[in-house]
Amino acid sequence: MLLLIDVDRDKSTGWNGYDFIVNRINPKGNKAIIEKNVGGRWEWEPVAQTKFAVNSNKLELEINRDILNLKAAEIDLEFKWNDNMQENGNIMDFYVNGDTAPGGRFNFVYTTK
Repeated sequence: MLLLIDVDRDKSTGWNGYDFIVNRINPKGNKAIIEKNVGGRWEWEPVAQTKFAVNSNKLELEINRDILNLKAAEIDLEFKWNDNMQENGNIMDFYVNGDTAPGGRFNFVYTTK
């Protein structure tokens, strides 16, 4: 289950706008791996590990805002969940394989503004 995060809501940065990805690399113990995008390609570099917990059918992640470079008091970001991607790096895979929430190219928005 991948979590893609667009911290600046700018589609010209990151991979198709996604600046960070969580859980692309299998967790180590009770730590999920957070990676930052490299050069706008499907290329990622690990930047941190974070706690996670699974309870029944719920996944909880603890991500420190400093890891995502969120320095301002207000947060305004987009995110997407994806499971079972078949073609890494192909944005159209969101339409045809696995499960994606929200569907297609839509994103959830979290803002404190």
